[in-house]
Amino acid sequence: MAFKVGEYVRATVKEVKPYAAFLTFKGFYHGMLHISEISDGYVKDIENYVSKGDEIIVKILQIDERTKFMRTSLKQVPDEFKYSTHQNSYRKIPDIDKEEFKILKNNLEEWIQQAYNKAVKKEN
Repeated sequence: MAFKVGEYVRATVKEVKPYAAFLTFKGFYHGMLHISEISDGYVKDIENYVSKGDEIIVKILQIDERTKFMRTSLKQVPDEFKYSTHQNSYRKIPDIDKEEFKILKNNLEEWIQQAYNKAVKKEN
């Protein structure tokens, strides 16, 4: 099976380290999903996204045909191609609704002013 850079492919997670997940693919290929390619946000624990034995869809970033090793990305997979068999419900990729952050944006100025007023009051 010939893989191509930019292609979305199914992989099996064989091992998880603090810095990367190591993957296998059909056709004797293997690869790595680096922590920086898991999410656009901060990733504290890779196992919040993938665990050993999971099947996921990743995007191929680079292929070394001699060693059959691929560098991959999870964060670059469009929603219509996303797939994961991640079983631990508390470790699933969170669904984020941008509307949930509006309360922060709408109240931030007021909260800053309140904190400032408390600090000034303590000084006096």
